[in-house]
Amino acid sequence: MAANVITRWYATEAQAGDDLNNTQTISVTTNPETPGPWQAPGNIVEGNSSSTWMFVKASTTVTSGNVIMIDANYNANNLTSTIAASMVSFTVGIAQFNGEFLQTSASQRNAQPGDYFWSALSAQGGLQVNTVSTASRATQLYLAIGTPGSLTASTGSSAIFGIFANTSFANSGSNTVTDYLINGPLRTSA
Repeated sequence: MAANVITRWYATEAQAGDDLNNTQTISVTTNPETPGPWQAPGNIVEGNSSSTWMFVKASTTVTSGNVIMIDANYNANNLTSTIAASMVSFTVGIAQFNGEFLQTSASQRNAQPGDYFWSALSAQGGLQVNTVSTASRATQLYLAIGTPGSLTASTGSSAIFGIFANTSFANSGSNTVTDYLINGPLRTSA
């Protein structure tokens, strides 16, 4: 793991509900004091490391560190080659919650369907992203086949433009992370 990863993200202009590090579960049974989400889905905030974040709702189980697609209603799903190849319009982001637990696959957290979280849309380094291969710094990355939401340096799937590893990495299995930066809107080749 690179030394530049950020495990505690924060909004640079703090406002109520901009906890960039945790998911929010809405439940009238377990936390009736919180009857609705912290923010309106689709809200955007600026954060440390020149980052930009969008508040979204998980519509499937999303693992922290995954590349996600965000639909027009701000629902988040793990990005796959099938979704990337579809003609559906979507925004690409990175699920980046629970950063202090994201550093190993054994301790990663999930957002369950209906949970809310902040998705990273850009950052000048420090992002932790699930990868399944070895790659050099600034190598073109692709969606990993068979591991939804993960990236690989191996061709054969949809390319993800706008995201780069800050350092070389050698991963021996899925759901390992490294230090990434996003230098513009994320988009797919399909």
